[in-house]
Amino acid sequence: MGSIILNNLLMNKIKYLIFLLSLSYFGYSQDTLKEIKTANYVEPEIMAGCIVPNYPGYPAVHLLKSFYLSLGKFNYNPQNAWSGYYNYPFTGVSVSYTELGNTKVFGEELRIMPYIELNTSNKLQNALIFKLGIGCSYLTKHFNEATNSGNYAIGSGFNFAFQAFLHYNVITGKQSILRIGGGYLHSSNGHTQLPNFGLNTATLSVSYLNFMKPLSNYHLDKFIKPAIDKKKQYFVLLRSGIGMHEFGGTMNPVGGAKRGVFSVAASTGIIFKHNIKVQAGFAYRFYQQFYSYILNHETPQYIEHPVINSSNFYFYAGCEYLLGHAGIDIEGGLNLYKPFFKKYNTLFENNRGFSFMLKKLFNSRLGLKLYLLNTAKQHKNNLFMAAHINANFGEADFSDISLGYIFIIPGK
Repeated sequence: MGSIILNNLLMNKIKYLIFLLSLSYFGYSQDTLKEIKTANYVEPEIMAGCIVPNYPGYPAVHLLKSFYLSLGKFNYNPQNAWSGYYNYPFTGVSVSYTELGNTKVFGEELRIMPYIELNTSNKLQNALIFKLGIGCSYLTKHFNEATNSGNYAIGSGFNFAFQAFLHYNVITGKQSILRIGGGYLHSSNGHTQLPNFGLNTATLSVSYLNFMKPLSNYHLDKFIKPAIDKKKQYFVLLRSGIGMHEFGGTMNPVGGAKRGVFSVAASTGIIFKHNIKVQAGFAYRFYQQFYSYILNHETPQYIEHPVINSSNFYFYAGCEYLLGHAGIDIEGGLNLYKPFFKKYNTLFENNRGFSFMLKKLFNSRLGLKLYLLNTAKQHKNNLFMAAHINANFGEADFSDISLGYIFIIPGK
């Protein structure tokens, strides 16, 4: 009996590690095989589109061509709190190959993309599906001052990747679905290596989803919706993180030193229906880049208090969508104190007027969380690891990894 428990614990740890290394697909559940009502599938997909230029003198680009292969599951389980709440989503992981329309400048792109698909209907036939994915990508060519100086879009080989798509189920059978779709793809490194305008692509797609086993009628008919537990829960959350930032603007200078951004944060909030977490709190950041510049240049106005002038205090609010062991986290912040940003803007960005005020005042975070314990089980204490891209009003600032703790107080 003890060996069985130990083996189960080791297997769970291995599953967590796989998630962190490959950002495996959302919605993993520890329910037993007997209780799970899912349908596994494979989905090849062909895409065609074009990169959207986003800086002056953008290289000429032609038709972009992609091939995606997705492995996933249809989470139809009325007894599972999160899958029922999100209308029985499809979850999975995609791998892809893309020819970017100018192989001399941009080369090819390889992606691994965990995703979730949200059905806007109450059945599969003729359904409109919203697909969201966050993962990583590798570009065979990126900026090089000597050999590829026209590529200001991407300064690194490895990057964060994002996609937002709409799919329509044209033909739905018991074992297959023919789909058409269109959407947006993005790759960037989160300001960890300059230049970093990012690659933005608009594409159309056709895919053929094939289930491993034929679906039952209860999969195809109108979904059975479980009663939603409307009880609220209150929580306190603490997190600490470390990020990476290259000193410079979006375009230059390139090849500078990369230094850390250290952060701590505390928040409180409410979990609605065990699946939507709303929070607000305060955070502190320390930028090593700012500190180094102030000391090396003995910058007037900042040199007397280099630590405090390299800091950032801000208020933030956010929403997180809980998916079992995973969470999709979106935050927006209001900078209460970030004194060096004015000098930073003068050095590199040269934003003026309203544009400068927006980037000085507002920050944002988008990322994924991995929880040690399944959030659907409503554990009082839980730990998480997270990866985020941080921005100044939409313009990448740095990327970070954080560890956190959450304490849940049952509510009425």
